[in-house]
Parts: sequence; structure tokens; C-alpha cells
Amino acid sequence: MRRVSRVALAVGCAALILTMVPAMAQGGGRQKGGERRGGGMRSMGYVEQSWAALCFEINISQAQITKLKPSYQWAWRTRNAAMKSAMEKRDFQSLSSTMTSVKSSLDTKIKSVLTKQQLTQWNKWQAEQAKRMARGGPGGGKKK
Repeated sequence: MRRVSRVALAVGCAALILTMVPAMAQGGGRQKGGERRGGGMRSMGYVEQSWAALCFEINISQAQITKLKPSYQWAWRTRNAAMKSAMEKRDFQSLSSTMTSVKSSLDTKIKSVLTKQQLTQWNKWQAEQAKRMARGGPGGGKKK
């Protein structure tokens, strides 16, 4: 039963993210002065994406997974609480700030656990993600 509730939570979070993205995009992603938003909102899927990359692309060891798991649990809970608060208060700027902080904290922890070779792979993965985002989003399509 507990496994089912975790799956339901993950599906619910994904649905929440998918419903938030179009709402955020309607504003054109611009803030005062015409500046683009920071990496915070683009970091919404970072917890899942980085975990998957570490486990399946970089192939970290079980010992490394054990070391990273508490940080990812914290990131997951922090992100979910921030999302809930942002939805209730309609304060997406604080959500963006929280996600920027979560991403930074995870990056620091990840780098402390990886071997030199894994760190090279990690940096390559991050560079590829940055290129995708620069081209218009996770799928790399051009923005309209």
C-alpha cells in the first residue's frame, strides 16, 4: 500500500508540474525589465532528472546511492512543500528561489560523492541539459 501511495504522489507531482508549466508560460517567462526567469522554474524536474542520470547514465555505485539518498529525500520534500505553498499563495517567485537553492545544494553534494571519471560524465550531462534549455526547453525545440 505504501508503494502505491508513493507512486500516486509521484504521479500527482508530475501532473502538478505539467499544469503549472503552461500557466507560467502564458506570462512569457518575463519579469520586470523584460528579463528571463532564472533557473528556478526550469529546475522543477531537476530532482528526478539528475537522479535518473546518476543512476542510469553515470551508473553510480550502491554506496554512492546510499550517500546521496538523504539529500534527494530532502530535495524532494523541499520542492513539494514549496510547490504546495506557491500554489496556495500564488507566489511562484519564491518557488523559483527555492528550486535554485535546492539545485545548488544537490549539485554540491553530488560533486562530493562522484569519482573523477564520474564527475567528468556529470559535467557533460549538465552541459547537455544546459544546451537543451538554451534551445527552448527539455525537448530542445525552438521557442515560438
